[in-house]
Amino acid sequence: METIDACHHAGVTLIEAGKFKTPASSDEVPPKVDFIQYETGEGPCLEAIREREIFETSDLTKEHRWPNFAARANEETGVVSMLSFRLFVEGDTMGALHMYSKQQAAFADSDRAVGAVFAAHAGVALSTAIERHQLTEALKSRDVIGQAKGILMERENVTADEAYEILRRSSQNVNTSCESSRRRWSKRRRTLSGHSPRYAL
Repeated sequence: METIDACHHAGVTLIEAGKFKTPASSDEVPPKVDFIQYETGEGPCLEAIREREIFETSDLTKEHRWPNFAARANEETGVVSMLSFRLFVEGDTMGALHMYSKQQAAFADSDRAVGAVFAAHAGVALSTAIERHQLTEALKSRDVIGQAKGILMERENVTADEAYEILRRSSQNVNTSCESSRRRWSKRRRTLSGHSPRYAL
C-alpha cells in the first residue's frame, strides 16, 4: 500500500481443501469484499485464481462481468477499483493477492508491474511456508509411528517390521491413521499392566 498510492486496501485469498479464505488483510474491507465474492461465486479475485491471470476492474459501478458481485461490493464497502494477481509457484495455484481502491481507474501500468512482483515474491514465500509446515508434520508423524512401534515391540515381543505391519493393518481396519493408533496405544500403556491381547487396539 505504501508503494502503490492508489491502493487503499490489500488482502490475500488462499485455497484450502477446495475452499476460499482470507487469512491476511490490511483492514476490515478486504474480508468484506472477499466474502461477497465467496458468497456469489464471482469476482476478480476468484477469476485470478481460476483463470491463472491478472484480473482488474476499473469501476465496479459499471462492471458487467460479475453482476452479482460488483454492485453489492461497491455499495457495502465503497471499493471502486480492484486489481488481483494469482499466487502460484511452478503452476501450482495457492490463492491470489488483491488490491482495492476507492478511485475509478485507480491502477496504472506501473502499479500492475509492481503488483506482479509482489505476487511473485508472496507466492514463493507462501510455498516455502507450506513446505516447511508439511515437513514438520511429516517429521512428527514419523516420530509418532516410531513411538507406536516401540510400544508394540515391547508389549507384544515382535520385531520392528511386525510392529509396523500390526499398526498398518489396525489402522486400515478402523479407518484411522497410524498417529491415532499410537495415541490409543499410549493411553493403554498408562492404564494397563502386563501383556495385552496380541494385535488388539
